[in-house]
Amino acid sequence: MCAFEENYGDSNKSGKSLDMLDPTTFDIRVDDLEFFEKEVASFIPDEIFDSHAHWYDISHLQTNSEKADSFVETVVGYNMMKSSIDLWMGSREHNGLYFPFPVKHLDCSKANRFLHEEIRTRPQSRALMMIRPNDDPDEVETKIREKGFAGFKVY
Repeated sequence: MCAFEENYGDSNKSGKSLDMLDPTTFDIRVDDLEFFEKEVASFIPDEIFDSHAHWYDISHLQTNSEKADSFVETVVGYNMMKSSIDLWMGSREHNGLYFPFPVKHLDCSKANRFLHEEIRTRPQSRALMMIRPNDDPDEVETKIREKGFAGFKVY
């Protein structure tokens, strides 16, 4: 279990946990920018491939009882990620290996459909399908082939 899920089940903290997944709430400070320029920028290439990243729709991470209009934008895909990263890393090309954000009650079908739609416009990126241990192996294999997933992640 990750730190996010440890707090997610706590009704006093769960809204706060979801806020952590909303890039529109990220605060890029002057010292962040200075640190990046001084310590990191010189060895970050113009083209980045992130080998472990999540694209998700925040509404897929909420249970029915939690659904609220607290998020202006729930989609965290390429456009949201790119605009967030550009704030502190400048305009670099960004691709990667993406998969849904895992939570116990995730609707894997919705999350995988969302990811498939996002990844279709990013030919240099790859996606892993999120599956459960009890999913039918033949159905998983069919979806991987049909949708072009690079593989799967069991959660």
